[in-house]
Amino acid sequence: MIRPVVVDRLPTKQLASSRLDRIEEWAALWGVPGLQSRTRVELSTRLRSSLGRAWPAKKLIRIHAGLIDHPREVIEEVLCHEAAHVAVAELHGGYRRPHGAEWRRLMKQAGFEPRVRLRLATPLADYAMPNLIFDVTGTADALGWERFHLVGHDWGAAVAWTVGVFAPDRLLTLNPISVPHPDGFNAERMNPDSCQFSASGYINDFVQPGFENVFLANNNALFRSIFEGVPPDAVDRHIELLGTAPLVRREVVPDADRMIQEWAPDRVIEALRALLDHTPNQE
Repeated sequence: MIRPVVVDRLPTKQLASSRLDRIEEWAALWGVPGLQSRTRVELSTRLRSSLGRAWPAKKLIRIHAGLIDHPREVIEEVLCHEAAHVAVAELHGGYRRPHGAEWRRLMKQAGFEPRVRLRLATPLADYAMPNLIFDVTGTADALGWERFHLVGHDWGAAVAWTVGVFAPDRLLTLNPISVPHPDGFNAERMNPDSCQFSASGYINDFVQPGFENVFLANNNALFRSIFEGVPPDAVDRHIELLGTAPLVRREVVPDADRMIQEWAPDRVIEALRALLDHTPNQE
């Protein structure tokens, strides 16, 4: 068996074992039986310029975590690409030019074009949840923050909850606003007898292909309708800008809706300050 491990607490179980098993199929073609058992595969949120990377001497392959939402053939091509690097080292030893003749031969034997770079067809994949987790942890890495406070509202709260699940060791505090734990929220959202079923109906519209064109038609009319009561110049500025082991604390504001940060901003700021004042700063 291949030895999957976790990098940044992303679940390697989402990289189906049937895909990992392909390594041994390719290894048989390449004349390096047992390669699967000698190789460790990790999902990583830290790959910034590539979809995968191999360390042949360590028998280590890292695959970009964002690939878990891509078609099987894409994941397998990236996995084969990196496994071929490991196989070249076993077959020939010493240094071989990356993507050289030996590597190209193995890729062709496995049925893939020996492409050095694979460009993904859909930009929507950039917004897959694993990539959003990477955006959060990657930003913190760039700022030199090993641990940090995380605040997320509405859809951002969903990202914050997910970071809390898969990268809890990076957080000093987790502060989702207006969205409860995903398990409870999803149970209510899918229950036709719950008021949340209709309240979250807009989500079904948002995920329809091309809906952004409807949302932004007629000078952003539908988008502007969300901000009823907000000064038009403030809405214009908002649209302009859009273009270009944690401590748990629960705060309840009676009669507030999901836009609590607008209707009761003082309460939100007060709650966050109270939490942060009693939480150790960055270590």
